[in-house]
Amino acid sequence: MRLFVDSGDGAAKGKIERFFRGFRDRFLTLHRNFASLAELNKLTHDWVENEYNAKTHSAIGMAPIERFNLDRNRIKFITDDAFSAEVFYVEETRKVSKTNVFSINSQRHECPVDLRDKTIEVRYDRMRREYFIVYFAGKRMGVATPLDLVANARLRMAERPERVDVSTPDITAPVATVVRAGKVATATKATQVTATATGTSHHD
Repeated sequence: MRLFVDSGDGAAKGKIERFFRGFRDRFLTLHRNFASLAELNKLTHDWVENEYNAKTHSAIGMAPIERFNLDRNRIKFITDDAFSAEVFYVEETRKVSKTNVFSINSQRHECPVDLRDKTIEVRYDRMRREYFIVYFAGKRMGVATPLDLVANARLRMAERPERVDVSTPDITAPVATVVRAGKVATATKATQVTATATGTSHHD
C-alpha cells in the first residue's frame, strides 16, 4: 500500500478494508474449526473465488471480478527478477557523509559506489536488518557493506606514499657541475659550500 496510496487517502484503501471486513464477518464466523493451515487456505481460496468475487456487491452493482476486468488493461505487472522483492522492503532516506558512509538502525555502512554528500534511499527487509540495499535517483546502486574502521585505516596507510626523511641532507650527493681551468668536474654539496666560502665562481 505504501507504493500506490498517498498518505491520508483513506478512500483509496476502501477496497482492501472492505474485503477484510467481509472476510471476517462472512467467512471466519462460519469456519471456526479446521484441521490444518492447508485446509484453511483451501477453504479461503474457495470462498474468495466462488463467494466473494463471483457475487454481485451492492456498493458497486456488479461482481468484484467484473469490476476488476474493467481496469485490467491499466494494470502494470512487476518484473519477476532477483530484485522484485525489494519493491516491498522498508525504505528510508539517508544522507551520505564525505567519507561515503551512512548510518541506519544504529549501524554505519559504506555505499557500494561513490555517493559522497548525496541523499540516498536505503531498503531492507524487516527480518534482515543487517542487509541494506542502496538506491540513488531511482536506480539500484548495490548492497552496502558494514563499516570496518580497522580495515579502512590499514587501507589508507597502504595507499600513503613512502615518506622520505629530509631532515639531514646528504652532503656527499652530486649537485652541480664545476668548470675549472678548462676541466669539467662534478662537485658535491661539501665542495660547493667550501667554494662559496672562498669566493670561487661556479656555473651549472
